[in-house]
Amino acid sequence: MRPNPIFRFTLSLLFVISALAPTLRAAPQTGVTVSIDPRSLALPIGGTRQFGAKVIGTTNTAVTWTVNNLAAGDATVGTISGAGFYTAPAVPPPGYVVTVKATSVADPTAFAACNVTVRNPIPNVASVTPSPLPLGPFTLTVKGSLFMSGAQVLWNSAPLPTNYVSATLLTATGSATQTGSFNVTVANPGPGAVSAAFVVKVVSSVVVVVTPSSAGLMPGAAQQFR
Repeated sequence: MRPNPIFRFTLSLLFVISALAPTLRAAPQTGVTVSIDPRSLALPIGGTRQFGAKVIGTTNTAVTWTVNNLAAGDATVGTISGAGFYTAPAVPPPGYVVTVKATSVADPTAFAACNVTVRNPIPNVASVTPSPLPLGPFTLTVKGSLFMSGAQVLWNSAPLPTNYVSATLLTATGSATQTGSFNVTVANPGPGAVSAAFVVKVVSSVVVVVTPSSAGLMPGAAQQFR
């Protein structure tokens, strides 16, 4: 007796479904979401921060950590541990920004990311000489600490031509066009690395003397002053 064609087709279909079953069971889960804390951050070179990640939609809450899509990161972009502890690189990365990402182990299509700005240290200004300054061209000597190569002296936020001497010494040139008090700051290269202000006064070197300094006159009398 020959097998029924319909019976043979049914057996073939069952075989195909059985073969595909493991693949179907391994398909990524749906509804999995990941959040990261913090979501944005600025750190100085060599700075550290503990990240946290929350996974919902699955009982497997484990995540993998990457920096600029590098597992655990590297010396150029910073490193991150399996527990999410990030250490910024010793030198600012190109563009000053890296991306820390937490990806769900249960569903690799689910992730959350944080942009980290890695900046130079904030410099400190200890003294500015000469002070006070006369009107006209000047050369400033700025002493302090944490000056990086490429640091610039700012005069009321306007950049001055600056010469980097060392991590503790800068010189800058400019011209004072009016008297008053002015803020001198130092900015290291990159974002967010500007010192607190050091106030410098500009005074006039012109002195006016009136002689005589006092006079007593009778009504109708005259006095020549110089």
